[in-house]
Amino acid sequence: MNMIMIGSRDIGRKIKELRKKRGLTQKDLGEMVGLDQTTISGYENGRRQIDLQKLMKIAQALGVDLKELISVDSKPSEISKVAKIIPLYSLPASAGNGMFPDEIYILDKIPTHRIDVDFAIKVEGDSMEPVVPDGAIVFVKETPEARDGDMVLCTYDDHVFVKWFHRRGDDIYLISEIPLYSPIKVEEHDKFIIHGVVMDVLRGGKPRRKFK
Repeated sequence: MNMIMIGSRDIGRKIKELRKKRGLTQKDLGEMVGLDQTTISGYENGRRQIDLQKLMKIAQALGVDLKELISVDSKPSEISKVAKIIPLYSLPASAGNGMFPDEIYILDKIPTHRIDVDFAIKVEGDSMEPVVPDGAIVFVKETPEARDGDMVLCTYDDHVFVKWFHRRGDDIYLISEIPLYSPIKVEEHDKFIIHGVVMDVLRGGKPRRKFK
């Protein structure tokens, strides 16, 4: 499956307008986001499509939210495969040994081609690699229920995880992709909450993994 690609003359004009407003040349902006001047020029004149990750970097370099570059009201012909805009949360969902969620807030609004997801979270940790690489963004359908074999975003013992959910009889296990990490057996008295099921994964510069 291809990553989300966005192509729009309106988006290009917005990038050009904001770039000039900040006194940046195409070369300046390209250096800030790791691209060459020709690529930036292609984005601005609408001749070249841009993937979501690069658009997020450009928005950050220009000091604006992503929603200022890509509008929910954009015409279907301007945005390829975008079905809805969802919040990207700051909560560092861990694919390792778990991280305590000290603070949760919306980092940005990002587009997705899926209508069955409700929010996205950036994952930290390596236990779900290569399915979910460190730094990937997972797209989550909000639900308190999961089926055997689902990948879930959950809280266990006040730590947040992205793990495979397995049910064996009455027992529940949270399983990592890498065998080095031992399965977590959820006991009856444990604090365990399923926040949602992972439906899709956006890797940095790599194709996405579709689960459903």
